[in-house]
Amino acid sequence: MELPSSAPLTDWVRRLVDDEAGLEAALGTPVVVWEGDFAEAHWVAKPPEHSPSPDNPVVFLVKKVQGRANPFGAGVTMGRAEHNDLVFPHASVSRFHAYFTPDPSELSRWHVVDAASRNGTLVDGVPLQPNAAATLSGASRLSVGEMALTFLSPKAFLRWLTKVVDAV
Repeated sequence: MELPSSAPLTDWVRRLVDDEAGLEAALGTPVVVWEGDFAEAHWVAKPPEHSPSPDNPVVFLVKKVQGRANPFGAGVTMGRAEHNDLVFPHASVSRFHAYFTPDPSELSRWHVVDAASRNGTLVDGVPLQPNAAATLSGASRLSVGEMALTFLSPKAFLRWLTKVVDAV
């Protein structure tokens, strides 16, 4: 199963309902869920291809985007500039805001590093020091500028997605 680098939650729900085993097999990386209502947000350029609504967050795969000219090879980048792997073109997000790296000793564990951003990064409410790695749990709340994000391991994302389907 081919997975998009980002898509609205409804697309992920459809994938789970149509082929749960295929989705589970294809999902080899964590995700970031972007929640909020940004219909009138302070976009610095044009709104992103997918932007969240209160009932339909956007889900990003935490992985390098193929074909994107990203000079930073050490991790999965996020920021407002188009060359990042996860793009949030919002005024509160720095051009290169932060990045994710897998833990070399345990690939299922991930870290996030604030790249000395202007408005900072928080993990579960705790501000990160610039250029210092913070270990992420299977489900961690992130604040990137004014963006509310949730980092989920593949297993945590599948559990959460199943709960969303069961609630409908």
